[in-house]
Amino acid sequence: MRSWQRFLVGGLALAAVAVAGIALNFTLLGLTRDDNEPVGRLSPRAVFTDRPVTTTPPSPVATTTTTTTTTTGDDDGSAPGSGDGDSDD
Repeated sequence: MRSWQRFLVGGLALAAVAVAGIALNFTLLGLTRDDNEPVGRLSPRAVFTDRPVTTTPPSPVATTTTTTTTTTGDDDGSAPGSGDGDSDD
């Protein structure tokens, strides 16, 4: 048998094994799938129940607020980068 024939036979055998594996995978998935299983077939709908929903309020969290003010010597109260207020640039 020539070398290219061995490669051809090996490639065909590998392809046959791959196809058989894929077919086996789909077969096993089909056997284990439940028709009423919602996974993969979800639709946007709301489900309402007759019983009231109770929630617990969140536990209080201690907060600390710190304010720092930095001023410069030429602070005139205008917004930063607004210049000196003159319109004759």
